[in-house]
Amino acid sequence: MAHETVHRLQPLPAPTAFGTLNAKDVLTFPAVALFVARASAAAPDFSLEDDDAWAVVEICRRLDGLPLALELAATRVGAFGLRGLLRLLNERLDLLDDGRRAGHPRHRGLTATLDWSYGLLSQGEQTLFRRLSVFHGVFPLDAALAVGRSAGEAEHACIGHLADLVAKSLIVAIPGWSARYQLLDTTRAYGLQRLAESGEDDAVRRRHAEFCVAQCRDVSARRSAKAASDPREELVALVQNVRAALDWCLTERRDPVLGRTLAAEALVVWDTLALLQERIEASEWALASAAPADGPEDRYEITLRASLAAALLQVEGPTARIAELWSGALARAERLSDRDGQLRALWGLCDFQTWVGDHGASFDLTERIRTLAAASGDRAAGAAVDRPAATALRYLGRLDEAREAAERLLARAARRDSPGRRLEDHGLIAARGTLANVLWLQGRPDHAVAAARRALVEAEANGQAFALTNALAHTVIPIALHGGDLDEAERGLTRLGDHVARHAMRIWQVIADCLEAIVSLSRGDAGGLHRLEDALVEMGEIGFRMRRPAYLGSLASGLAAHGHLPDALARIDDALAASEHGGELWCQPELLRIKGEILLASTGVSGGADAARHFLQAIDLAGSQGAAIWRLRAATSLAALDDRYGGPAALAAVLGGFDEGLNTPDLRAARARRAGRGGLGSDAGRPVSLA
Repeated sequence: MAHETVHRLQPLPAPTAFGTLNAKDVLTFPAVALFVARASAAAPDFSLEDDDAWAVVEICRRLDGLPLALELAATRVGAFGLRGLLRLLNERLDLLDDGRRAGHPRHRGLTATLDWSYGLLSQGEQTLFRRLSVFHGVFPLDAALAVGRSAGEAEHACIGHLADLVAKSLIVAIPGWSARYQLLDTTRAYGLQRLAESGEDDAVRRRHAEFCVAQCRDVSARRSAKAASDPREELVALVQNVRAALDWCLTERRDPVLGRTLAAEALVVWDTLALLQERIEASEWALASAAPADGPEDRYEITLRASLAAALLQVEGPTARIAELWSGALARAERLSDRDGQLRALWGLCDFQTWVGDHGASFDLTERIRTLAAASGDRAAGAAVDRPAATALRYLGRLDEAREAAERLLARAARRDSPGRRLEDHGLIAARGTLANVLWLQGRPDHAVAAARRALVEAEANGQAFALTNALAHTVIPIALHGGDLDEAERGLTRLGDHVARHAMRIWQVIADCLEAIVSLSRGDAGGLHRLEDALVEMGEIGFRMRRPAYLGSLASGLAAHGHLPDALARIDDALAASEHGGELWCQPELLRIKGEILLASTGVSGGADAARHFLQAIDLAGSQGAAIWRLRAATSLAALDDRYGGPAALAAVLGGFDEGLNTPDLRAARARRAGRGGLGSDAGRPVSLA
């Protein structure tokens, strides 16, 4: 035996995906070729067709490409067919027993082979093998020790057992800079059977769930400390184990309290991997498991309610159920004197009010957050509330204050004096988007475009589902539309459409439909009118009213451009009423200007005084807001009237304040008007992209 060497037989290669593979393609893989050859020998009528290629690939994957397992499974094709065999393999490992009658008993079935290998293990090795079968995918050494080590067992003894299991091919060591391990699916299924027979199944699975909780907390701590990000493959492996642990905790209520704890701690992992639907489903499941027998409500239930509400808001929009979830979280937090929970719930209610278009109520909630944060000494919340405050102030038309709040928040982040977790939770990206929109309104289009592009880059790096939708729909696309860059807007819409479809985000799809219709109108396509009407109806049904006045303004402008002047006048009045009702005043100067243009187009010279009144109101309101771009547009419209209204002088004064964006459509139109080009009411024939 001195010169004996071990030659490890690797699993046979099989396709890793089967979406585009046909029978001819999959047969080029050794695992599939072996399976099909043995199946044909056992059932002469069998042949692999394209429609069944995916089933063979999944069988080979399920059996880890192990030759013995593949040969045994192939003998069952005649009895069950490919799809029936696959379904049974997911339920019964012993299906592969007694597939062959000749040879040594340990070769007559997969279970017999594993029984033989298991019987050769020492008691300590058997115990460790059973316990490690609870892990899904790859796991590190510390996981093996935390879950597999026996009470009182020395660490080096457990490591020795692990090394022996690797040497005996029951556990696979993954090459790399750190020690990582994995059980093949077939071996793992056998280990779980042995674990169930051992009587320690629940204890080991509870230990596994507790280890997952600890791992999730470590991820959260590293993220809050802005340490190096966890490798994606490690987070994917953690998610696989979280799923298994939640299944054990919550199915049949084995340990629902631990399940809620795990679901709450795992939120950071789902967010990092952008697993939005899984986050929603797990939160729903964990909350549904709560019962009076579990004892008093705890902070984890508050966290889950808040998480579920935040995720559903991004998927469904501001529904009544989401308001109830936030209100319920706040009430529970107040009962428990949980300041952090109260802040989280108030933050969610603040966002909810923004989405329903009540920006005054949203700003009032930011003041409540500041007061509570100061009382509790929570500097993080007190600083990070500048994000929703900047959003509310921007929509209220208080542009200087909005810019100050956004820049203050971004400056803290640049100094690394940021408010940690809360800042990450609620978004530097949203703050930069607010800043971009404010800069555009203030007449800094070049700065606005630069800020929008940076917001998009940061959203892409962030990886969270919400970050990219917000950057595209509320910043990149609107800024492109305002600047007349329709190609950029369409590129953004393509990305937005793909993203929201992947994450099943209904409300963002409606927003994307709305923006797409506005782009169509800007290109002169009358079909955009019906699409925009439909999108606005659906928004109203959902309860989403943020930016509604602006969208209605675009619709009114489009209707006027296509000659539907009475309808245009009705829609612009709807837009102005919505602006007043929700306090969404940022676009009101432009709405007033659009109404003046519609009046001019409807009545001609006789309506000049009424139109001038609207233009002058727009100029005054834009001036008080500091919205230079609206002031420029209104002055450009006013200058088309005769000199008694002071249009030329007003336009000259406004134009003199611009030192960038000189080639944007607004600046070009203003210079043309000053040069005497463009007739009375001509702007009503050009749709406005107000988003």
